[in-house]
Amino acid sequence: LIPQKEKWSVEIYKALMQEFKELNQYRNLVEVAELILKKWPLHRDAPVIQNAIADVYDTLTNQSRAGTTERAENSAKALEARTKLARYVGTTDWTNANKDDPEALQTAERLVRGGLRRAAADHTNAGSALSNQAVGIGDKVSRDPIFERALSEYKLAAQGWAGYLGQAENA
Repeated sequence: LIPQKEKWSVEIYKALMQEFKELNQYRNLVEVAELILKKWPLHRDAPVIQNAIADVYDTLTNQSRAGTTERAENSAKALEARTKLARYVGTTDWTNANKDDPEALQTAERLVRGGLRRAAADHTNAGSALSNQAVGIGDKVSRDPIFERALSEYKLAAQGWAGYLGQAENA
């Protein structure tokens, strides 16, 4: 029903994303956002849409119970989505296509630096909190699963810091 080659077509999809957000239909929002990025990867708002995907996964992570597989999967997807923001800085197809739009370029840089740093810091803090919790437990059987969760958080943090430092080497 929606013409796919019109300049305004992407705006209809973005409006649908907003509608899904207001209805708390997060999985549908992600599906539409990923479709936008697939159909219009060079659109000026692509970094904002990619960041929206990461925000949804952060929300789903916060709604999940600690220590569950669901929480770990959502957390990993949030970090993966934030890491994909790196496509919008440096010398890339997107930056070349939007080189005459300084506002879009600045928005992309801000999202990349802030998003990756935040994700990496959140995982670092979570790993530290879990490590501290585990140190206080004397029973090895109870302590080891907490250390494993801490290790998982630290691995995600390392991935986030690597992505952040890859974009801001002097950070």
